[in-house]
Amino acid sequence: MYDAAQKRQNIIVLAIVVVLAVLLVVSYLLLTRYTTWDLMGIVGVFMALTGIAYVIIRAVARHTEAVMIHSMVAAGNIALARIDRVVSLREVRDFCLLKHRLYTFDLTVYPPHAPACTCTIVEDVVEGSELPTPGMFVYVTYDGRPERIGIVPTLNIYVSPQLKDVVRALEAEHHPRYLEVVRSRGLIFRPFGKQEG
Repeated sequence: MYDAAQKRQNIIVLAIVVVLAVLLVVSYLLLTRYTTWDLMGIVGVFMALTGIAYVIIRAVARHTEAVMIHSMVAAGNIALARIDRVVSLREVRDFCLLKHRLYTFDLTVYPPHAPACTCTIVEDVVEGSELPTPGMFVYVTYDGRPERIGIVPTLNIYVSPQLKDVVRALEAEHHPRYLEVVRSRGLIFRPFGKQEG
């Protein structure tokens, strides 16, 4: 899911930058032609437009993957997944130059009404967070396309009553040991009942 979210972010950010460039050119032409502002007024307008674009880009970078996961969960596209292995991949920076730590997760995915499959996904994990141990279970998005598999925060499962029957059927079949998953500036994993602090 991380890679699919990055592709979507790239498209959105490119569109924002193009719109910003057009707004800067149009505002420069309008300001120089119809106002008597000096250079500082024009620079102020440019800085305001650039600041607004930065805030929008930061929101896109922070929420794109969460929105994609929420829409797939709302559509009922989930599966149970056993974590088989977690390996550190690399450290990256997003559009706002914030650091993210990427890990690969080798999973065995148990979709409802389909045979199990194995896959490897990339996820952003908060630095300093406990990593899940092999054999623990989480819910993932699953619609048959491996590039769109992403780990679902536990809260998304709790607030989706339409998933109750699917979750109960998967629990009865696999008897999972769950991890609590929280999405902040990345994923945070912790055993159920363990509080931070």
